[in-house]
Amino acid sequence: MPNYVIDEKNAINRDRILQALEALGKLMELEEHQPVRLVCCGGAAMNILGTISRLTGDVDVICIAQLIKGRIRLLPGMAVSNEFDKLVGVVARKQGIKETWLNFGPASLLEFGLPPGVENRLKRRAFGKRLIVYFVSRMDQVHLKMLAVMNPGKRQMVHLSDLMELKPRANEVKAAVAWLLKRKTSRPYRKSLAEVLDRIGYEQIAQSIKG
Repeated sequence: MPNYVIDEKNAINRDRILQALEALGKLMELEEHQPVRLVCCGGAAMNILGTISRLTGDVDVICIAQLIKGRIRLLPGMAVSNEFDKLVGVVARKQGIKETWLNFGPASLLEFGLPPGVENRLKRRAFGKRLIVYFVSRMDQVHLKMLAVMNPGKRQMVHLSDLMELKPRANEVKAAVAWLLKRKTSRPYRKSLAEVLDRIGYEQIAQSIKG
């Protein structure tokens, strides 16, 4: 499958993602900014974890997290400081990447509801002492990519390409389907989901939801 990106002139690869996050972490230490914990998903997260390799437009952030008694807690609605935003902009200018390279758009996923147990599967990576990033696991990326494929739009083929490259296992697909169908769904929705399952090689699971 081809590498789809929205805007190739602003596209960044794994190395540039790491460079940007490392630069941000160093700048936070220099400015003595309070520690920040981010939960990230999407193309950047999959690149960092090595589950796929492609260009991406930005680093998708779902939310800020907090460590409470040794356990990660997601904090919906918690915003980063203006100072943090300024540091993100400084990194963008120094690295020659777009100002919005850290994208908080996926925060809406919290309204839909993340896969159960997602906090327990997050993959932690430190960029210095003040920037901690938790990347969504492969299992949960399969869930989120299937959700994204079900939303028509200009990036639908990006998400389908990612899903196919992930080569999801049967247990991952079954869990993702159960999560999607936990909500009230229409017959056309289930038909579309079955078509996606056919595309990724899970015809038997597709047959089971066509009723």
